[in-house]
Amino acid sequence: MFKRTVVKLSKTTPDGGRTIVRDPRKNKAALSQLVKQEEQKEQQLVNKQNFPSFAPSEQNRQSIGSSLGSYALAGAGMSLGFILVGAVFGL
Repeated sequence: MFKRTVVKLSKTTPDGGRTIVRDPRKNKAALSQLVKQEEQKEQQLVNKQNFPSFAPSEQNRQSIGSSLGSYALAGAGMSLGFILVGAVFGL
């Protein structure tokens, strides 16, 4: 009589009297899959952002001669400045 009530009570539990043993490897695999999906979504968002094009600007289209000329003038001015300072201080 007592055994019947125990069996009946065990069948009235929501899981049917079974013990559920979960495999942690399945949880780990599911989590890693979720992480991969999130990384793919982030990568897609990064790819969708509008990055500026690397086309040369108007300043970069100037001829090389004009920029080299300005450096030559700066060098000549520095050398004259060193000569004058050396003459004044006697170096």
